[in-house]
Amino acid sequence: MTAIITLTANPTVDKSTTTQQVVPENKLRCAALQHEPGGGGINVSRAIHQLGGDSIAFFLAGGPNGRILQSLLNEQQIVCHPHPIAGWTRESFSVYENATTLQYRFVMPGPDVQPAEWQDALNELGEMARNVDYIVASGSL
Repeated sequence: MTAIITLTANPTVDKSTTTQQVVPENKLRCAALQHEPGGGGINVSRAIHQLGGDSIAFFLAGGPNGRILQSLLNEQQIVCHPHPIAGWTRESFSVYENATTLQYRFVMPGPDVQPAEWQDALNELGEMARNVDYIVASGSL
C-alpha cells in the first residue's frame, strides 16, 4: 500500500451555520453550529479517506482549537499527527443565508509560528518521511 503524509501548516477549525436572513445590527437566530476540520492537507487526507485510502495528516496545532481539530479528525477516523506550537490554531466561520442562498465566509489569520517551531516540525516530518512514498503539502504554505 502507498504511504502518504499530508502537511497542513495553517489548519483551521471550520465553523458553519445557517440563518434566514443576515440583517445588520440585529440578533440573528441560527441553526446549530457545525464543526469540520479544515486546511489544505487535512482536506486531502479527508478525501483520501473517503476514497478508501490511508494517509497521515501532519499539521501544526496549538491551544484549545488545536485539540478540537485533533478530536474532529479522530471522529472521522483520520490518522493524524499534530505538531504542537504555542499559538492557537485558527478558525473560520461561515453563514449560509436561506433567503438569498448566499454564503458569508470569515477566515481568521493563522498563528505566528516561530522559526524554532517550524524547524522542529520540519525535523519531525523529515523523520516520518523516511517511511512514506509521498508527502502532499497543501493549503497556506
